[in-house]
Amino acid sequence: MSSLGADEKVRIRALECEVKELRRANGILRRASAYFAMAELDRHERLSVVRTFGTTHGVN
Repeated sequence: MSSLGADEKVRIRALECEVKELRRANGILRRASAYFAMAELDRHERLSVVRTFGTTHGVN
């Protein structure tokens, strides 16, 4: 990197910072996606229990 000009070094540093921030944001989005997927599965499981309870106990 020593053969790079000052402008190029500044640009590379800015891009490295941007990559770091994008990776951090991607991690947050990945965790949020997993959280909402689990919540959706839990919701479906609870609905299944309610439906099963209703049919076995004569409730509609």
